[in-house]
Amino acid sequence: MAADGSVVILIEGDDSNLKSKLSGIGSLAASAAKTAVTAIAGISTALAGVAAAAVKAGAAYETSLAKVGTIADTSAKPLADLSKEIIQLSNNTGEGAAELNEALYSAISAGADTERAVDLVAVAVKAARGGFTDTETAVDGLTSALNAYAMETADAQGLANKFLVTQNLGKTTFGQLASSIGTVAPTANAAGVSVEELLASVASLTANGIGTSEAMTGMKAALSNIIKPTGEAAKLAQQLGIDFSAASLQTKGWAGFLAELQEKTGGNTDQMATLFGSVEALNTVLTLTSEQGTALMTKTLDEMASNTTALDDAYEAMSGTLEMTVQKIGTNLQNLGVQFYESVQGPAQEAASGALEAVQTLSAAFQEGGLTGAVQALGGLAAGALTALASSAPAFIDTAVELIQSFLSGLRDNLPEIAAAALDIVGGLAGGIVETLPELAQTGTDIILQLAQSIIDGLPGMIPAAVQTLASLVEQITGNLSQIIDAGIQVLVALGEGIIEALPDLISKVPEIVSNIANVINDNAPKLLAAAGKLIVELGKGAH
Repeated sequence: MAADGSVVILIEGDDSNLKSKLSGIGSLAASAAKTAVTAIAGISTALAGVAAAAVKAGAAYETSLAKVGTIADTSAKPLADLSKEIIQLSNNTGEGAAELNEALYSAISAGADTERAVDLVAVAVKAARGGFTDTETAVDGLTSALNAYAMETADAQGLANKFLVTQNLGKTTFGQLASSIGTVAPTANAAGVSVEELLASVASLTANGIGTSEAMTGMKAALSNIIKPTGEAAKLAQQLGIDFSAASLQTKGWAGFLAELQEKTGGNTDQMATLFGSVEALNTVLTLTSEQGTALMTKTLDEMASNTTALDDAYEAMSGTLEMTVQKIGTNLQNLGVQFYESVQGPAQEAASGALEAVQTLSAAFQEGGLTGAVQALGGLAAGALTALASSAPAFIDTAVELIQSFLSGLRDNLPEIAAAALDIVGGLAGGIVETLPELAQTGTDIILQLAQSIIDGLPGMIPAAVQTLASLVEQITGNLSQIIDAGIQVLVALGEGIIEALPDLISKVPEIVSNIANVINDNAPKLLAAAGKLIVELGKGAH
């Protein structure tokens, strides 16, 4: 015990091993600490990145939803309900929630009922994917046709299905139809041409080589000439016995009206040109009154009446790819970030408002009191910021704790399924190995047997070749034996001549060599005698 009462333990002897062990423990602890710090830093960076992405996605969604709120009839459906429906639609389809809000805004601004507007957007999503365009273009095309024909928002599904039938039978796409139908739909409705007849006409025209926009333009020109014919057209129509008017078209229907034109004119191009005037209108009518044009238009109308799943079929076909599955995963994760953003939106908004107010306060203080005033204001703001942070922290902490608890709860609730899945994976792997093992063994055996068989099959041919090679070698040696012997004799003669030439020098060196050997023996004689005596003594001891 030391004088101060403390206990001192003395270690005597070699303590290097103990020091080495303690040093190793210290190194291990330092390494573990470094690893932990690195891991924490990595996790912190990842969480910061996730939080930043969530804030970015949430802010974009918040802005797009606020835009919807400026025109939506929230008495028919609250904005919160619209938001839930959009998020759900986004999760189900893989389309971005903010982009869907833009489409929703377009739908409502085009006259869609707020209560059914999300349903229209859902139809547009399916139409866009099955029709190779974007959702907003699909919304634009659908609402243009709905408005032109005074249809209800609920009619969007059936209308989109007719668009897809047109795409399938014509040489066009939903996107092309949606982009151009608005130019002719009002005129077609005014003339008494139904939307089905309009789309069937476009299917026939595009299938016969006319572009979609040109087909729409041609239809508008033809119908305009029927609604308001020229004097020359009216005179010719009267001569031919044709009621060339919108009233007649509405009575007979578009197909019936075209059939009468074909019958009364006999397909005469000059008469058709007089009736319809412009090249666009003439090309349109000549195509639709042709045998193949009429047949395809009729087929399209029949398909529209019988095929009610064209839209869903096209959507399912385009949604069942790996690319779309991956897109859905990304969209669902993004929407999770949006929901997280919304959960902390209140405190974050208060913090942002406080920051803005602080900047404005500093600016005003600087203007009034210069740098001194700004510094004084900064002190007050710092105190206020700390207070605000302290008051907001519980909300953020509660949210984080709730998320962690939910995650752990989810793991706990699904633990049997997780364990079962793990066992299935291990069992499947083991089963695969066991199942494959006989095949692997058989394959190895087959390889060995095949190799052995190849050797056996080749052996009869190899032995004669080996004998032939050996005989050739012996023959080569025998044929050159005299040269080999001559070369050997020459080597021996040269060796003898060399020795004879060197003999005088060797003889003159003999005395010197003998003298050197004698000197070495004389110098080491005592050692040699002592060693000999010792050896004799030892031998004597061994004999006794």
